[in-house]
Amino acid sequence: MLFRFTFYFYRVQRKHFILILTFFILASATIGFFLWIRSGKKGKEETAKIVPQKVTPVNQLAQDKRPFVQLVPHPDPARCDGITLLIDNLKNNETLAEYELEYMAGPLIQGVFGRRDFTERTEHKPLELGSCSKGKCKCDTGITGGSLTLRFTAQEDYTLKGDFSYQTVGDVDGIISSRNAKLTLKVGNALPNSTTVIVASTFGLPSELEGEIVTGPYGIFAPEGITPSGSIELTLQTKEEKAILYFWNGNSWQKLSDEVKAGKISGEISDLGVAVLVKES
Repeated sequence: MLFRFTFYFYRVQRKHFILILTFFILASATIGFFLWIRSGKKGKEETAKIVPQKVTPVNQLAQDKRPFVQLVPHPDPARCDGITLLIDNLKNNETLAEYELEYMAGPLIQGVFGRRDFTERTEHKPLELGSCSKGKCKCDTGITGGSLTLRFTAQEDYTLKGDFSYQTVGDVDGIISSRNAKLTLKVGNALPNSTTVIVASTFGLPSELEGEIVTGPYGIFAPEGITPSGSIELTLQTKEEKAILYFWNGNSWQKLSDEVKAGKISGEISDLGVAVLVKES
């Protein structure tokens, strides 16, 4: 009797175990299938919510519709040196500009970001090349140049991007050049060795100029109040066989040269301003 009872008890326990195991497997499969279906639906819903960002083409705005942009060095012994960003000659009902100034400081890429509201008259501070907090400043050094990106909200939104070089006369032995090396300035003793000079794309022109622009415009900027004490030789590289080199001295356009030799055209300037090469018709 004891053996039969034990055997019966074992059969009952085994039967219950199989039922419980079967129920557990079915329940797990059902829950897993439900979660898989729900995850798939959620993924589809999230995918449907992703909206591609609008990509605005760069430098597609016609030359004669672009604003005139200046990057002027701003020495500041009390804080960090900076760059004054000036945006003039707006022609497209611009209301806002977002700017990104990126620059190389030694091996590091640094940046200054912000916006300009053209519906308000505000005096803007220079873009500081470093950071100051609680009377202590950490200024960037070894700056050689970078790029400026401007995104305009206007009658028709547009984006402009250009390079700039940042050089001190004494550090480059009096030979200043643009970022792409197409423009070269032989400064000599016309500017003090401690003078920082920025050569940058101005995007638009300071004043109207007839003809098709093939190179430039390049703005040549020094700190406010610093002017050359002598002449500076300006040279532009070009693939054009016939072209005219013009220079804006702050008041008017001057024709510097129309003689292209070995892919270069040169002229003498006694002021700092804007250089542009126009295709000769």
